[in-house]
Amino acid sequence: MPTVTALEVQKRNKNRVNVYIDGEFYCGMEALSVVKFGLKTGVEVDTDKLQSSVADSETFSAFNKAVDYLSRAPKTEKQITDYLVRKGYDEQIIDNVRDKLRYYKYIDDERYAEMYVEQNSKTKGARRLKQELLAKGISQDKAEQHSTDYASDNYDNACRLAQKYMRNKTNDLPTLAKLSRYLLSRGYDYDTVNSVVAIYKGEQQ
Repeated sequence: MPTVTALEVQKRNKNRVNVYIDGEFYCGMEALSVVKFGLKTGVEVDTDKLQSSVADSETFSAFNKAVDYLSRAPKTEKQITDYLVRKGYDEQIIDNVRDKLRYYKYIDDERYAEMYVEQNSKTKGARRLKQELLAKGISQDKAEQHSTDYASDNYDNACRLAQKYMRNKTNDLPTLAKLSRYLLSRGYDYDTVNSVVAIYKGEQQ
């Protein structure tokens, strides 16, 4: 069987160890995984044990990176997956990490969608909220559900945005056309936009 011939603590990361098998470099591994799987110089290990120790180490490393990434701002499962793919982790390791993150409730797409809409509903319409949720990996059903939860506030929010946009502007047709495009770009539907713009048209002398 393969034999561990050397273990060297990495100079740049004291928490990782270079593992040598039969006199040749095998891989870098988390020190905790080395201890967990009983890897010591002179110990014989079978291939399955080696592969399991590597997978454990990679999962540990990927999990820590994911938690650090999440500490900056909440993320969806898709965002976490894309991040770990960019870091070079394979599909099985990413699956393991997602399972752990869900277990510890570090990721929750349902809660993410709810919070995202709450934080952005005053400046974005339901259509745009839905598009952005879909782009972040929220499912079609959840994106539809949470974006339309605030549809009843669309008109009032659009009115507030219009008031802010029209401040110190001339109430003429070219400006109102720009207002219409602005509100549409924020994700408000045509009926809502037309209703809001009609207010300003009615104020024209």
